[in-house]
Amino acid sequence: MYYYLFPADSSCTDGCPLALASYSYSYYGTINYDELKEVARLAAQHFSNISASEILSYPTSIEHGWDGLDTTIYNIPFSCDCLNGEYLGHVFPYTVSSGDSYGYIAEHRYSHLITAEWLMWFNNNRAVTLMVIVNCSCGNEHVSKDYGLFITYPMKPGENLKSIALNTNTSSELIQMYNPGLNFSAGTGLLYIPGRDKFGNYPPMPTSKGDCSLLSSESS
Repeated sequence: MYYYLFPADSSCTDGCPLALASYSYSYYGTINYDELKEVARLAAQHFSNISASEILSYPTSIEHGWDGLDTTIYNIPFSCDCLNGEYLGHVFPYTVSSGDSYGYIAEHRYSHLITAEWLMWFNNNRAVTLMVIVNCSCGNEHVSKDYGLFITYPMKPGENLKSIALNTNTSSELIQMYNPGLNFSAGTGLLYIPGRDKFGNYPPMPTSKGDCSLLSSESS
């Protein structure tokens, strides 16, 4: 089973001003632009200090399911912070509503960018406002300095390295370089994938820094 784990030897001194979170919305039929904007508006409610128009300024993609279920993938921008000097992530406050559960929040509100188990770990059952921590990466100069913007991508059941590369318009080799040793057919866990900016370009690392991102680790 895959969990979102903090490497014991991970540390950081600084973050980076921009990372992207992969947020999925599935539907039957064809989504029009008004619906596209409405989903972005709803997503913006859970990712603080961001607007729907800002979300839509970054590239989106569509996965076509064999059963007629299509999925639009939004790239939501956020700052990648060094939390407690230990790991890279961002804390999003979420106000609990009636009927919410940890599983529902993780799956539907944050598109598997965090698990129910980790929500429980960081919060208590009486909390009205939850801390939702989304992991991120600022790159790895030991792999390449040509990539400085990264997408936190939650793997989904049925995906593999080839389909992830196709859906993100990224080479399989590049994904493997930044996620060594991962089982890309596990159907769960986080990947860090080089992302494109608003102009469709890969921005390079702005400064020299190592990678202290949170990795999805395998645990039995």
